[in-house]
Amino acid sequence: RIEPMAMAMAKRHGRTPVRASNAHEWKRKRGAKVLISTGDTMADIHAASLVRAMHRLARERGMELQVDALAGIRTEDAGAKLIGNTASMSSIGLWEALPLVWPSLQLQKVVRDHVKRERPDVAVLLDYPGVNIPFQKFLKKDMALPCIYYIPPNEWLWSKSRTNSVCKYSDKILSVFPSELRHFQQAGGNVEFVGHPLVDQVSHAPQKREAREMLSIQTDGPVIVLLPASRKQEVRYVWPILARAAAIITQRMGNEQRPTFVISVIDDEFQERIELIAAEVGLDVQQLVFWKGDSRVALSAADLALTKSGSVNVELALLGVPQVVAYRLDQVTAQIAKLLRIKFEHVSLVNVIMEEKIVPEYIQEEANPEVISNAALKLLSCSTTFDPGALEKQLEGYRRLEVELGGPGASDRVAEEVLAFCP
Repeated sequence: RIEPMAMAMAKRHGRTPVRASNAHEWKRKRGAKVLISTGDTMADIHAASLVRAMHRLARERGMELQVDALAGIRTEDAGAKLIGNTASMSSIGLWEALPLVWPSLQLQKVVRDHVKRERPDVAVLLDYPGVNIPFQKFLKKDMALPCIYYIPPNEWLWSKSRTNSVCKYSDKILSVFPSELRHFQQAGGNVEFVGHPLVDQVSHAPQKREAREMLSIQTDGPVIVLLPASRKQEVRYVWPILARAAAIITQRMGNEQRPTFVISVIDDEFQERIELIAAEVGLDVQQLVFWKGDSRVALSAADLALTKSGSVNVELALLGVPQVVAYRLDQVTAQIAKLLRIKFEHVSLVNVIMEEKIVPEYIQEEANPEVISNAALKLLSCSTTFDPGALEKQLEGYRRLEVELGGPGASDRVAEEVLAFCP
């Protein structure tokens, strides 16, 4: 028999109360419904891996599964139905976020109406805190839906203001690295370590020789991948620094060891902006090899990376590619952060996870092309300033990082957790 409270909840949510004897049959016909909400490109990649894992597990169990998502085309291709495409709606910096406010509000009205109409069994939130934290509050307080925060926002590294909200409204927090796990445990969250999905995703990357063949690179000189941006504003603030550093490296290496620079781009417009700024700072565009496919081809081909901070730092580490990290925010955001006394102990995700300086990292005024190029040349074996100790220290840190990230199967473990909330 069904308890009176359960009967009342069923009526409240527009479901027909059922007896225990035929409850299983009702759930089987209805199928399971999962809602996913995320924002940026990397989270879209992680969401896609999760969707594939959930569909695979559902088939094994003979479950019908419907996944609706605020995400990008990768998640859609993996088998989710898009409520809205949010892959290009995340930003870094306050000023840059302003143009995205109105589209985000409009999309939130659409998704909230969708939730009221479809009533998913569980919502899975990936990062995207500016949108997902208020959305999670709506899901819990207004709709009484279970919520899983997978890859919780890493803002706790500089501010604890949202930690309590994540813990309060998450039925479960699924952490991807140990220091994150410890933070949310100490804050009282129901948190579990599932490992990092990049461990599986990077395992499918090509070997260096194969990657260079795919890029049509034939050179005796070093191959350096340049990773300035996944967002438009990063092209403006980060790319000129990396381009100048690349130009300095070219000057110091000479003609015999002239480097080839690889850049992964999403479209022709992005490539044009990269070429324009490169020419402005004195980097020979003829040295640039552009790649519009899977970005891991570009990463795998490299002897070294000059890169922005982000998940790509972990990808490079798992691929064993030495890296130098640089980042710069717009002056408005930087000044506000300074006034609020927000300080970053580390900016590279590798250093954040390991809680120590594994890779050289430079932010704001410290992100100087001369300094970056000096650090890079120490990691190149063909350079006259090559420092074998610096390279080995970084690679040894990479090996320890891989252990910290857990073994393969993160997306499968998350799929198990999510479907446990479903009929």
